[in-house]
This record gives sequence, structure tokens and C-alpha cells, in this order.
Amino acid sequence: MSENKLMAMGRTNLRKALIRADSSLQEAIIRFLEEDPKTFSSGYAKEIIWKYIKRYPLTINDVTRLEQAALEYLKRPMSREFKLMSQTMARIASRDFWTAVKAELNSDTPWTQINAYCLFAYSEGIQSGESLRLELNRIKITYYWTPRELPHDVFSVDDLLEKVKLAENWPGGQIVYQAANPIHLPILYYYSARDLEFAKLAVKEGNKGRILEKLKLILGKGTMNIFTVGAWVYAIYLLNQIDDEGAVPILIRFLEDKIDYKFGGPTKSLLESTSLKVLRKYYTVEAQQALKKRSAAERRYSEYYRDRSLGWSFSYPSIDD
Repeated sequence: MSENKLMAMGRTNLRKALIRADSSLQEAIIRFLEEDPKTFSSGYAKEIIWKYIKRYPLTINDVTRLEQAALEYLKRPMSREFKLMSQTMARIASRDFWTAVKAELNSDTPWTQINAYCLFAYSEGIQSGESLRLELNRIKITYYWTPRELPHDVFSVDDLLEKVKLAENWPGGQIVYQAANPIHLPILYYYSARDLEFAKLAVKEGNKGRILEKLKLILGKGTMNIFTVGAWVYAIYLLNQIDDEGAVPILIRFLEDKIDYKFGGPTKSLLESTSLKVLRKYYTVEAQQALKKRSAAERRYSEYYRDRSLGWSFSYPSIDD
């Protein structure tokens, strides 16, 4: 409800309302930050809210809720509103909040460590935090403009095909083929030349453990962009075809690490809907829990793709079945 109300206002009206500290919006904006939607333009709304929420008469409970919302930013790659969130926390956060941030400096997750390091600098005030932020920006600019050799960690569709076809993945070293399911075609319309190659791979007849290792590697590298989407969709398709519940933890990790924190858009929708479709196919307890967390997205895909025949990627089962 809070998301619909605020997004319907538009950025200009939302900014004006927050500047005058419109009391009718106070609960809605706090809940919006708690819910942390990843829809189109929601990042701009969060940026505006974090900038102006200090104008409101915040209670101790309000501050506690905002602290919890701020801690969630440590769990994912840094987004556009991170700076303004940090500046606000420098003014309103409690000692317990900074203790919690400090504890994450030793996290096992690299981006949690980085985010905690950047945020914790604001525990000593805005000037301290901004000094560190500007210093890191200078380092980043130097890094990007210095000629260097970088490891290539993005796998192409050809890379995926090569890894799946390795002899070690197949009984006797011989690839097992099957008749392509015409209902699945096209799998990914702009790679139609590759569709038949993937559709004919009988991965369920291969060494499933080894093939799952390769697919996990493909889905664990890079970030969501035009260079990774093709290989990722085909990898998700093969997880669907392999008929092994080992696909479930791979997909859940993929959604949590690569997809959930991204803002809505065509690429996210494609990757999210195909992943959820495969989770629904296996429907283990773990898969059911993951689907429940994403029930709104799942229902949206089920309704949007209903009665459409657009190949494997652009279809979704009815969740009412």
C-alpha cells in the first residue's frame, strides 16, 4: 500500500511533500524504506526519502525501524541512495546501530564488508564519512583510468555450451542428445541459432553432479547485464531440464546474489520469471519457501504470461493449479 501511494505521487510531488514534512506521509515513507521495493523508479523515491526524512519528528521507534532498514543495505551491492542513507544515519542513529555495523566489518560476504566499512565511517560524523567516500571515489577513478589486465569473469553462451559438452559430464564421454521439445522453442528468441543446441542436450542423462557444478559456476559469475543474460537464461533452462533437485539451492543463491536487489526491468523480469518457474517445477520445501518470499512477482508473471505461447522463456505456469 505504501509503495503504491508514494510511487503514484511522482518524484516532484513526493519531494515537495517531504520538504514540508507532510505528516500524513510519515508512516508511509518509513514503511516504504522497510519494504524496500525494487520496482522501476523506487530508487529515486528512496533517495528523496532518506534525504528529507530528518525533517520529521522521529520517535525512538521510528529511528529503530529506520536503523533496521539501513542495516539491510549492508547485505547487497551498494545502490544510489546509500550515500543519503549514510548521511541520515550519521545524524539519527543510536550507539547500538553503529555496534551492529561494526560487527559486519568481518562479514564473510565481500560487499557486506565494503558497505559496512563505508557506512561505519559516518559513525564519527558526516565529515568523516564524506572524507572517506571522496577518497574511495578518487581511488575508483584512478583504477578505471589506469591501463591494466583484468580477469574476465563473464561467461558467454558459447562458454556455457563448451562447459556443458565436456566429456567428463557424459557417460563414456559421449554427449547424449534428445529430440527438441517444440513447445520450448524459442528458448531465447534473440539467440535462436543456439536454441536447438540447448534443447537437444539430454542433460538428465548426463553426470548430473558435474553438470550442476558447471551451471552453478555460470550463474555465480558476473552481474546482471546484456553480456550475462543469454548464458544465464540457458543455464536456468538446463536446470529445468536436468530433473534434479540439486537445481533448487543453485537457483535460490542466484536469485539472492544476482537478482533480488536489482530494480525492476525487462532483464530482471526475464531472469526472475524463468528462475521461479524452475523452482515451481521442483517444488521442494526449500523451493516453496523461496517462492513464498517472491509470491507477488510470481503471481504477476502467472497473470501476464497466461494463455501466451512464446516459447520457454516467455511463459509461466498458472500458480492456481
